[in-house]
Amino acid sequence: MWKNKGLFLVISFFFTFVIFASFDIPSVYATTKVVKNGDYKMTIAYDDDQLKDVVSRYETTFKRTYPPMADAYNPKKARKEFFVKFEKNKDYPIAYTLGNTIYIHPDYAKNNPDDQGMLVHEMCHILQAYPNGVKVPSWFVEGFADYARYRYSNLDNWRFPKVDKNQKYTDSYRVTARFFMWINHIKSPGSILKIHQRVQNNYYSDNLFEEYTGKTLDELWQEYQQKPGPVESLDWKIADNKARYNGETGVGTWVKYMEFFYIPGKQNYIHTRSNNATEGNVSYKIVDASTGKEVHAYTTSTLKQDSISSIEPLGKDSGEPAEGKYILYVQIPKGMNIDFEFNHGNKFY
Repeated sequence: MWKNKGLFLVISFFFTFVIFASFDIPSVYATTKVVKNGDYKMTIAYDDDQLKDVVSRYETTFKRTYPPMADAYNPKKARKEFFVKFEKNKDYPIAYTLGNTIYIHPDYAKNNPDDQGMLVHEMCHILQAYPNGVKVPSWFVEGFADYARYRYSNLDNWRFPKVDKNQKYTDSYRVTARFFMWINHIKSPGSILKIHQRVQNNYYSDNLFEEYTGKTLDELWQEYQQKPGPVESLDWKIADNKARYNGETGVGTWVKYMEFFYIPGKQNYIHTRSNNATEGNVSYKIVDASTGKEVHAYTTSTLKQDSISSIEPLGKDSGEPAEGKYILYVQIPKGMNIDFEFNHGNKFY
């Protein structure tokens, strides 16, 4: 839909929208917090003390997420500064993005403090920055933002829906995001990012899918419906930052997962999510790569299906190790299936 002097408006049934434009919006908030990470800055304005904890979480999410997303999705023209404000809007009870400002409903923020993926989704809209005149459909915009959420947000209970014959690629959000994961990482690696870049260069057409994959959108969707692929089991790494391992089934013994280089002072965490009915305790140990000596060891509480465990394995409180190369080993109970995410190198000041 076209609104107000050619601004492109994207609206969805999940109550978020984004307008790719830039505005100066006067501040009427009692408290303003400026958060920086490298060249990037986020300014959060709020007037409710009950939001302090949420604001602190948003600060962490911004520092962990915005710089690597900027490198991936808009490396040359990413916004260096954006704003977050809390606004009650009956039409948008979760969040929306307008130019360089993210508006979040304060009631949703207070009632859902663990939903950091929502902020990642909205920050992706900041980085998409599609030109006002490009006629890109809302399902692409929102599907790409949820694709980014899956890739860059912390591991939590947000999941893709199961694929079924009643879905359409135009359903947007998670449905489209999973389709994009399948295209970009199984069917035709890198093609979704190429289409995204073409949109940033002021051009969109459904024909771009055929140009970059060799098949039309409808042909891709038909193939996807028949063979949706193991999207939920795909692993990935962000160099010198973090790794996500999905769909790991335990054998009951220690398994070597990754080597990494650690610099003291880096923010770090391990999140673990149980995927099936087999309950158990997952153990992690970090070993010095040069000496073979165990540096730290941790065991989660008993995890039930869909439960989450979070630890900070290399923090000062647990005896931060010296700079050097280390190895992560994991022991998963036999038959238990988990996802886990290890962040070992995010700059967090």
